Amino acid sequence: MAAAQLDSRVDSAIASVLQELDGITSLKPEQVDALKSFVCGRDVLALLPTGFGKSLIYQIAPLVKLGRTNPIVIVVSPLVALMEDQVREAAKLGVKAVQLGNDDEGVINGDYQLVYGGPERFVLQDKWREMLSSAVYSERLAGIVVDEVHVTYKWGNGSKGKPAFREAFSRLGELRSLVRQGTPILALTASAELQSVQMVKRILNMDAARVVKASPNRLNIRLGLVPIPYDKMVCLDWIIKKIRNEGLDMECIIIYCRSLKAVGKVFCHLKSELGRDAWVTGNKSKNMLIGMYHSATLDRYKERVVNSLLGNGSCRVVVATTALGMGVNFKNVGKIVLYGPPEDPENILQMVGRAGRDGSDAHAVLYYYRQQLIKADKSVKEFVEGKDETCIRKRLYCNFEDNPVSVQPGHSCCTACHRKCKCTGSVCPVTFPEYESFEFLLKLPVRAREVNEDDKSFVRELMYQYKDSLSNQSVSLMTTDVECTGFGEELIESVVEHSCHIFTLEYVKRTQPVFSRRHAHAILLIIGEVFEDIPDVKMQLGLGPKSVEPKEEIVFDYSYSEHFDGGLTVSDNESDNDWVLYECGSEEED
Repeated sequence: MAAAQLDSRVDSAIASVLQELDGITSLKPEQVDALKSFVCGRDVLALLPTGFGKSLIYQIAPLVKLGRTNPIVIVVSPLVALMEDQVREAAKLGVKAVQLGNDDEGVINGDYQLVYGGPERFVLQDKWREMLSSAVYSERLAGIVVDEVHVTYKWGNGSKGKPAFREAFSRLGELRSLVRQGTPILALTASAELQSVQMVKRILNMDAARVVKASPNRLNIRLGLVPIPYDKMVCLDWIIKKIRNEGLDMECIIIYCRSLKAVGKVFCHLKSELGRDAWVTGNKSKNMLIGMYHSATLDRYKERVVNSLLGNGSCRVVVATTALGMGVNFKNVGKIVLYGPPEDPENILQMVGRAGRDGSDAHAVLYYYRQQLIKADKSVKEFVEGKDETCIRKRLYCNFEDNPVSVQPGHSCCTACHRKCKCTGSVCPVTFPEYESFEFLLKLPVRAREVNEDDKSFVRELMYQYKDSLSNQSVSLMTTDVECTGFGEELIESVVEHSCHIFTLEYVKRTQPVFSRRHAHAILLIIGEVFEDIPDVKMQLGLGPKSVEPKEEIVFDYSYSEHFDGGLTVSDNESDNDWVLYECGSEEED
């Protein structure tokens, strides 16, 4: 009887709160379930899809008072951008929210209903630990929220001998010793894999938590999976065309890259190909139709990108790392491009989930080449390398739920299902989307040679000798040989792999990740020396009688700092030796 009375009382309190909120008339069943359990003092693990409205659960929580006086909810969040966004959203609901560092005295005095901070603040800093144990918080703290809880084990734990990226995440369970006994924890995420749920429970000491789940399968997002030749950016031509044709009228597109180096490379490619079309008008950054977002992006550029994605700026295409998007609600993103396979399925899910958050049809596509899978997570390899006829959607979502479903008709589901779609009975009249239907195939030369392992070893040895000669000639810049010379192990192995088809300079330039004419010449000379079957090799290179070696052609070198307006720096918290690039317009900025 008491339980039924409490249940009725909570339902009444929630209904009363919703009546006072503008634009929100009801909650989804899963939101109600999580909210009721949390405000009644029970631990909750909510596994809800991107765009589902997870943050609304804890934003409403301090308004459901249940006889308490001015309840406070602590929110542990991984990113400053996410905190800033959620503080703004809470204000729209009439909830008084603050981020630690903005009004410390008011926070300590209990003047705010929602208090946001990173784990390092609450776990490592005595000031905030003592606050949690203070009389104000012992009396009024209604609960603790851990947002984007999947990062607790991803960032909080080290791996392969490397220290944890942010160890404080793995210590969040300590907060229970600082707060009143029985204070509930609400853990939220859209992308915890099935086997990771137990890790979350262990870290947060919430074995008895109520688990609230909804399928992460966003049925309004069509999934594409397209292999490309080695590092070819022709896969982005449709974006360039779209920018030129539609300008400010186009929907927003986010291109996710795994490293900062790739972000800079893709951004510079778009900017180079677009030329003047990269700007709406003039040549200042604020007027650019493209932008970058990563951990080291200057604040003014981050603000420009975020405002544009929220509908208040000129940027329509953003090249980004995972620093953009976690938990931020961009309504007008229609397409997501993953340029290379992300680190794990959770990252894929997070990135894909940036699209179609307004409920409209959206698209996400992953472009990859084989070499990128060498260091990929096993589950990512299984997702990418699955049989062609297997539904791509099922390959992804099987990591998060037991029985994922495809979308019907097949052309609305994914690349694989579109190939099999017979929605009119015998055929499918719907053409493949432009981002999947372009031609990537390179015309290989008719000639081919037999190459054995000894041949490959000889090619590899000569390539390394050439690489060493470059290193000896270069000036040390306290960085790697690859950044100094543009000639590394990845290029060498690619040449060895393609050695059976290398007969011309054109083939080298078209198929290999080489950005210097000098290196392309050296590659062809080495192949000619090993196999002795390219009689015209010196003529191809302009080294015949009475000729001199051509001067080095100035080719865009993505690792050379002077090619980047605004300077260049190195970030310690990103992948190894990744260059951090800054977008810029003219020298003069407002």
